[in-house]
Parts: sequence; C-alpha cells; structure tokens
Amino acid sequence: MLRRPGFGAGSLELATVLADDGVLAPNSASAAGQQTAAAVASSPLAPKNAHFEPRAKRLIYLHMNGGPSQVNTFDYKPALEKYDGQRPPEAELKTLSKTAGLLKSSFTFKQWGESGLWVSDLFPHTARCIVDICLIKSMVTDVPEHAAGLLLMNLGTIQSNRPSLGAWLGYGLETENQNLPSYLALCPNGESRPGPNLWGHSFLPGIYSGCYEDTFNMDAKKAFQDFDNRYLSLAEQYQQLDLLIGMNQLHL
Repeated sequence: MLRRPGFGAGSLELATVLADDGVLAPNSASAAGQQTAAAVASSPLAPKNAHFEPRAKRLIYLHMNGGPSQVNTFDYKPALEKYDGQRPPEAELKTLSKTAGLLKSSFTFKQWGESGLWVSDLFPHTARCIVDICLIKSMVTDVPEHAAGLLLMNLGTIQSNRPSLGAWLGYGLETENQNLPSYLALCPNGESRPGPNLWGHSFLPGIYSGCYEDTFNMDAKKAFQDFDNRYLSLAEQYQQLDLLIGMNQLHL
C-alpha cells in the first residue's frame, strides 16, 4: 500500500517517457499519449492561439550588453564632426563622471539601399542587406547610465516593478517546448547588473520568470553551493531538497 502511492507518480512519468519514445504497446502508448496531451494542454506554458495570423516563423532576441556605440554603427551624427573636440552649452550635462568635449566617430558612414539608411564601414556585409533590416532610432532616455538602460530595454522602465520582455512573451505566446523553460537568461560573464530584475516576472505568475543560467561557471559544485555537505547526511539533505521543492511549488 505504501509503495504504490509513493511510486505512483514515478510510474506515470515513466509511462509518459516510454510512450514518447514509442516503446510501449499501442494501447498503452495511446493512453499515455492522451495523458501527455492533457497535461500539456493544462500547462500554463502550453502554446496559445494568436489573435492574428502570424507571419514570423521564429524569433531570436539578443540583448548584447556593452555593444558598440550607436554613433559608430547606424546612427550617423554629422554634427559631431563639426563640433569635434568642442564643448557647446548643450553638452553641459550632469553625468556620473567628468566629461570632456564632443568626440566624432572613428568610422566613415555611407547610405545604402533604397531606404538610404546610414551604415558605418564597421559593417560592410550588413550594409549590403540593410534593406531587409528595420532600425529603430526613436528611443530616448533621461538617465544616461548603464544599469538604467538595461532596465529600460528589458522592462520598459527604470523602476524594477514590471515584468521583463521575455516574461511577457512567455505569458502571451507560451512555448511549444514543454521540456525546457520557456525563457532562459544566459549571462556569459556571470550575473549581470542589475541582476534578476532583467529576467523577472514581477506581478505575472512565477512560471513566466526567466531561468538564469550561469554559463561563466560550468563547474556543478560551484553552480550548486554546498554541494558537498559535511554537516548533514544525504538523507537530511534530501529532506532540505523536498522542502525547497515544496516552496518552489508554492511560488509557482
């Protein structure tokens, strides 16, 4: 009696895995497949029908913190050449550190494509297909500071009280992949400033929060702190993990 209730969930999961691999008998596989479909349909991450017929097949969003300046890439500023080295009254702004005069771009610009978009010689190959690229040049900010810029790009506000872009995408579109989190935050150099707010869910349910992956530290014993515990037995550590799982389920 104790064994059957305790191992029941594992048996269901095993049947689902075997059914997905096609190694069960047809009737069993069909039943397990129906259970899987029902579980996916009831999942908050199950794909939803869009309000409009989608034309895009896939979306890749790269938020490259520390990328090159816009005045060296696609935002041609001829006035910088005119006032290079000077400090007009408009440049007298309060900043985090002392600044000097204006500095022109180190690269030359040229117009490309039917739209005549300006592209610097940093991107000779991109310039040839610039007609297929949409550039947004209307974004402004009142806070010229990196952390605030990161919040504006990912949350739309410098106050960390809004869901991130990835959380909104997961909430609105969900994911066809039910085996991985719908939203991964990959930080090559460790956790970036200002941290989890950039991939947080705020007032949305916790399942839409980004799953942070520290790709800078691939050592499992460093990724999971106190992996080896000399104070607790393995059974006691499992009790802690069970408690953590319960807390995560409440949060979810």
